[in-house]
Amino acid sequence: MKICFVQSVLEINLIKKRLGFLPVIVPLSLETQVHCDLEKINYLDPENYIDKDFYRKASLECSESIKKIDFSKINFYFIKNELISLIRFRYNQIVFLIELVRNIKKKFKISKIFLTNEYSAPEYDVMLIYPGNNFSNIENIFLKLFSDDSVEILKTRENKKKNFNYGFYYDIIGTNKNKKKKILLSNSSYNFKRIIFYLLRNGHSVSFFNEGISFLKKIIFKLLGVEIIEFKKIGKYKLINCYDLKFSFKFNQFDVSQLIQSQIDKSVQYLSNLEKKYEAIKKYFEVSNIQLVITNTNRDIGSMLVESARKKKIKSLMISHGTISAGFDEIDQIYKKTIAEGVFSGQANYYAIQSKITLDALKSHELKGKPLITGNLI
Repeated sequence: MKICFVQSVLEINLIKKRLGFLPVIVPLSLETQVHCDLEKINYLDPENYIDKDFYRKASLECSESIKKIDFSKINFYFIKNELISLIRFRYNQIVFLIELVRNIKKKFKISKIFLTNEYSAPEYDVMLIYPGNNFSNIENIFLKLFSDDSVEILKTRENKKKNFNYGFYYDIIGTNKNKKKKILLSNSSYNFKRIIFYLLRNGHSVSFFNEGISFLKKIIFKLLGVEIIEFKKIGKYKLINCYDLKFSFKFNQFDVSQLIQSQIDKSVQYLSNLEKKYEAIKKYFEVSNIQLVITNTNRDIGSMLVESARKKKIKSLMISHGTISAGFDEIDQIYKKTIAEGVFSGQANYYAIQSKITLDALKSHELKGKPLITGNLI
């Protein structure tokens, strides 16, 4: 049987055009599965080829392997947090495909596996463009792990190589250049504007990072006296790969360590740019009279602001835009902890507890800072 793994309807159409027929589809997205149902296309439902204990086994093995990694040479918490997220995402992606192929081969004799290179361009590598694309480069996974299964990559586009051998220096622009006491927010999203207007009504000076707000909103905020800041590239430098963590990740006798390290290597520019942005934030803290940092995320700018504030002994408050609930068993606790890494963990001094569900979550989720029972804020 000939099969093809697809992530989009576009890929299905490209494969049919290229081959003149459609192999049996293995959909890797809900979009493709629904399309196959509607168009009566022959496909294998991935749910039928995943063992019941797979997610438990994969979660435990990933969690245990991450615990063994020596992060002592990583200087910043926010970089460690990003690395863990990157490793976990790539590991779960790889082992899911291992499980899927392994169980399909138990039921069918596979003569050919087709993929396209539609999502093999550098921009589809995890973490190169935050928060990433809806699609992911899986070509190297198949070529590395399933080379004995007659894998063929159909070239549907010309993927030009891009130069990721340099990083950027950053400065922060938009500062008011005064010593007024102010409260700094990571952004104005997730109803943070309610908090911004509350602070303004009560006589506080406010600053936040511009993360895609419209021109009109920017004008309105500036008329209200809000300081809107953003990063500006001011130069570039040659990159050095400094994220070799020497880890070991295996699943079902497949050693996937090299694939994960390769993903980290491809993400060096992204990670290094975060470090340079952090340096710009440090300079901003030195010339600004910041009294409090408020963030709604433990990723990217939010995590960097909290780390800068902690080193300057400035108080910080995490107001999560997501709800964390208590874990009901070992696997669920791992899952909830993973979610919390992005929206509820970190090094903040205080954490807003906005619901009884989140309060109950503290029974299984340890905070480094103090919980504040606030009720719904955002």
